[in-house]
Amino acid sequence: MKRIKKTLRISIIVILLFGVSFSVTDSLAYWASGVSASSDVATATVPIGQWILFLPWDSSLSYSTGDFVTYNGTKWEAIKRSKNKEPITGSKWWQPYIA
Repeated sequence: MKRIKKTLRISIIVILLFGVSFSVTDSLAYWASGVSASSDVATATVPIGQWILFLPWDSSLSYSTGDFVTYNGTKWEAIKRSKNKEPITGSKWWQPYIA
């Protein structure tokens, strides 16, 4: 009976460890580029990139300066606060996004 309990306990631990290995998300550290540091210093400089999220334009939402959307296959940046103002060429609320 002791042997069965021990085997069962070990099996449960192995299953839990295996399950945890799939529930841990990936690190975003691989996004870093241009990492630089001296080999004799314990500190380093890591430049951080910028993530821009482009969501589809929605006429029911209010947008602030600096918001980004996609509309008819084009990426746009808000240059003024607006609501229900379509991002189109010549708009005073939007400008095409240029990377």
